[in-house]
Amino acid sequence: MTVVMYRRISTPTQPFFPNMSMVLVGSLAGGAEHTVVSPIETVRVAMQARCGSTPQHSLIQTMGDILQKRGMRGFWHGTNVNLLGATFTHAGYFFSMEIVHNALLVRRFGDWKASLLAGGCA
Repeated sequence: MTVVMYRRISTPTQPFFPNMSMVLVGSLAGGAEHTVVSPIETVRVAMQARCGSTPQHSLIQTMGDILQKRGMRGFWHGTNVNLLGATFTHAGYFFSMEIVHNALLVRRFGDWKASLLAGGCA
């Protein structure tokens, strides 16, 4: 069995040009994250909006109300705008992280040190 390990290699000739595939992957990851978390956020906001009302609703009752009033799509209500913003925001995070990472690699930082500092700067 052969194990192949891939490692990103930065070229010193173009130190500040980010790897655009990483930017694309970052934007897709951000969009996927917001799509998965959106139903939880919808229930949380609905429960917070009812905080002062009586009687208090439980988690299951709040989920039932959303399901009854809006259907299954109600859990993702308003996700389109949030998804658009998250996609561009995460692309920016990964873009800045790649720029800093490449700049640090050119200055002979270790790969793990460069990744750690670049993630902190993003």
